[in-house]
Amino acid sequence: MTPSPRTEESSEAAGLPGLLTFDNADADHIEAAVRRLWTDAAADGNTGVLRASVLNLAVMLDEATQLEEVFETLGELANSHPARAIILAPKASLSKGQIRTEVSIQCSFLPGYSRHVCTERIVIFASPDAMPALAQTVEALFMDELRRFLWWRCATPPSGALFERLAAKVDHVMIDSRRLPSHPNPFGLIADFETCSLRDLSWSRLTPWRDILAQVFDPPSTRQHLHQIRHVEIRHVPGPESQRINAALLLAAWLAERLGWTLTGKGNDDELQLTAPENASPITIAFKPDSRPSHPLHLSAIILTPNPGTGLHVSIERAQDMQTAQLCMGPGDTPPACKVVAMAPMRDPQALARELDFWGRDEVYCRVLPIAHQFAEALDP
Repeated sequence: MTPSPRTEESSEAAGLPGLLTFDNADADHIEAAVRRLWTDAAADGNTGVLRASVLNLAVMLDEATQLEEVFETLGELANSHPARAIILAPKASLSKGQIRTEVSIQCSFLPGYSRHVCTERIVIFASPDAMPALAQTVEALFMDELRRFLWWRCATPPSGALFERLAAKVDHVMIDSRRLPSHPNPFGLIADFETCSLRDLSWSRLTPWRDILAQVFDPPSTRQHLHQIRHVEIRHVPGPESQRINAALLLAAWLAERLGWTLTGKGNDDELQLTAPENASPITIAFKPDSRPSHPLHLSAIILTPNPGTGLHVSIERAQDMQTAQLCMGPGDTPPACKVVAMAPMRDPQALARELDFWGRDEVYCRVLPIAHQFAEALDP
């Protein structure tokens, strides 16, 4: 699967008015600015512009330098998930209590319809001390009768006064455990939040891996070999400071949950020891770093190995360009049969779209989280 082409266009490209800026976060003032932008657009004869919002999306950033990445994501989402986006961006350069708001419209061309569909962007810059009070403003800006999402796009676990106030006002909270440091263990706090009401973009990115493994072992002829797996190797491209990536733990925990494996302890280095319910033979899961500096924080391979001469050997290894993978499988020590499968990394717009479309709790993810927490604690007590 190749990444979809960028569809982001500026409001100016669609013939719309540009940016409105002011030094407060008054909800009435912001609503008036949004109305003015649309009124001016109508006055300019922009009949090819579609004003449509299907959800409210509050976005919390670590810092204002992340805005361009978020704008790109919103631009790609606009065709399928046009939203009112309220972005909170801490800015240390602002003086104590200072706030600045920017209101604009971001449009994308709707292929085949000769129209643009637009997302309303409300960016509130604030000094760190002024951030907690913005929860009330965000709630006031939410459009009635539309679902409310909070995207916690931070490198720290969701916590603190601002998070608690925002989380209480939304239907769903989305995080990305890929952005969280592996030390300290982030999964405990995530698992405890509101009886597992969080969504995780890293979990969505694991979908191709989980789907391929499920397809391999779905036929009865291969399913019987599941109980013969004795060693799992998960390779990943480390992030800064060479930390193990959280997605590797999530994938290992998913395997353990599906197969009923129980953790017994830590092996050598980044290795876990487990047992299966139907067999007392030990199972090991090893996490191995892979050197691909252009693709940090991604999985690169998973290899399932049975006892020598028995069972089914299965491997999924991404190509160097990370766009495809080679799936190989074969019995015992015989040469495996291989084929190429699509395995492009899932980008933020794709992962976010999956979570925005999902209703209710993800019960599998909720069962996997405490196991991932247990694995992280065993590896880094």
